[in-house]
Amino acid sequence: MRYLDCIPMASSSNNCHNSLRVTGPCVSIWRHPCFPKRTRTGISSKKAYGPATMKLFGVLASLRFLRGTWLDPFGHTAERKTERALIDQYRQDVEQLLVNLSAGNLDIAVELASLPEEIRGYGHVKESAIERAAVKRKTLLEAAAQSAGQAKTLYSA
Repeated sequence: MRYLDCIPMASSSNNCHNSLRVTGPCVSIWRHPCFPKRTRTGISSKKAYGPATMKLFGVLASLRFLRGTWLDPFGHTAERKTERALIDQYRQDVEQLLVNLSAGNLDIAVELASLPEEIRGYGHVKESAIERAAVKRKTLLEAAAQSAGQAKTLYSA
């Protein structure tokens, strides 16, 4: 499993219209996750930077080999830690479902396995998606546990 980070955004910055907008001599960039700062409402903000920013993106692109190491400049942020924790949680959930997999809970298992596809975006968009996915995950795990309990009583009878 992979998650997006700032370094690929920097390497494709000339083609990335969602996070980068060139307006004359300045470049407008969403601050988050590379430059976290929030407004009063808690939403990440934009800031205009000069043309030297494009050189900075070139430097960031050359640092791709640091990804996943302790020298990763963005690997220690709270958002990255959350993403890594979600990957571990997903693996544990799938392993738990595989132990009790049956025809009765196959739909639940498929829905739980596809849950990471609903988590997209950066910053506040990703945070709200993670919250929605957590609620759905809890519901699916409860349904899977109930289905496994029913299957055990059917087989033991």
